[in-house]
Amino acid sequence: MLRYQLNPHFLFNTLNSISTLVLLKQTDQANAMLTRLSSFLRYTLVNPPTGRVTVAQEVETLKLYLDIERMRFEERLRTTFRIDETCRDGLLPSLLLQPLVENAIKYAVSPQESGAEITIAAGLLGQNLRITVSDTGPGMNAQNAENCSSGITYDGREQVSTGVGLANIRDRRAQAYGTSHRFDMYEPPEGGFAVTIEIPFEKRQSPNAHAPVREKRQQAGSNRMTIRTILVDDEKLAIQGLQLRLQKFPDVEIIDTCNNGREAIRKIKTEKPDLVFLDIQMPGFDGFAVVKGVMEIEPPLFVFVTAYQEHAVRAFEANAVNYLMKPVDEDRLADTLDRVRQRLSDKRASEEAEKLKNVLAEVAPDAMDAMDDEPVDTGADRYEKLLNIKDRGQIFRVDVDTIERIEAAGDYMVIYTADNSMILRETMKDLERRLDPRVFQR
Repeated sequence: MLRYQLNPHFLFNTLNSISTLVLLKQTDQANAMLTRLSSFLRYTLVNPPTGRVTVAQEVETLKLYLDIERMRFEERLRTTFRIDETCRDGLLPSLLLQPLVENAIKYAVSPQESGAEITIAAGLLGQNLRITVSDTGPGMNAQNAENCSSGITYDGREQVSTGVGLANIRDRRAQAYGTSHRFDMYEPPEGGFAVTIEIPFEKRQSPNAHAPVREKRQQAGSNRMTIRTILVDDEKLAIQGLQLRLQKFPDVEIIDTCNNGREAIRKIKTEKPDLVFLDIQMPGFDGFAVVKGVMEIEPPLFVFVTAYQEHAVRAFEANAVNYLMKPVDEDRLADTLDRVRQRLSDKRASEEAEKLKNVLAEVAPDAMDAMDDEPVDTGADRYEKLLNIKDRGQIFRVDVDTIERIEAAGDYMVIYTADNSMILRETMKDLERRLDPRVFQR
């Protein structure tokens, strides 16, 4: 089966750059580069070979890749994106464009002292999606054209296989579209080298929506509650890394750390934290055993932190707030803490309401009896009519009446409407509380 293959030279060069940044004690840059590399690797490994993504998603992946390469080439690597808004929802095979950009870096940026500029342009041409990747390099001679097509490069006289080539892209497109596509390699009049792809335009519909609204992340401030937190991981460095990342959030108080599940159960029972960041694979009691071991008390909120994506479904079945992949992405961590704050706020509001009911029962029992006698509204009005779903950094409001089904997929929920599928970061149990059970049955 044809699919994208990672160039090992890219990986080794990137790891060497990260190692150098660590030696230079430029830890922030090293961490940022490592996080980008992890996100890019996870994307390439998880995506199915026959999967399709939107132009917008492919562009974001290219930017991730280029950010990594820019750490190596600095100002020698210059990029321009010209993506027409009308084609951002168009579909194409996953990672179709990345090998084109990789070849442009190899043949245009790397051999020139001044580097080169790479331009990625996308737009509509009639009923087709047209994408061009061009560079300002030395152009295409007979040897380079043959090598690019086959995926072979040369370091001096040594032949080196990159694992990718333009022929691979042609073959993947032929497999996906048959004869309904074009693939042209040429030298533009202004010089350099360009590849143009044309495929049938198939649009992924935007969610049935109201206009997108800007996502607002509340900043942790002095008026926030304190989140008493325990970190659990059998690897000391993993705990230290999480401690450093959590320093940015003043409302998070780390009250203890544990390096095994048995110790975690004991500490959770005695210290009663609000939140536990919990590794899954640990010797003895794993993360799920820890959750089970504290069920006789009122358990804290759990966030699973692990390198193993296959545990995501079980994590959400354990009612985890979220599921973070190592190395922890700082934006994802901030989103998770926003959800923790909301869950704790809802919990404490419910506790205060219960206390108020108890006080009323003592001082005004007749009024409480009257309240208890009132019929409880079990209608659908208390359930949500709209879901906020994040897409390309924006929030869209989706009418729940248009949802056909909801499935758990890794660390996300997939929301299916008649003409679209969308990714939502939320647990199944959270959604069950928000949606009418008479309409949505598990």
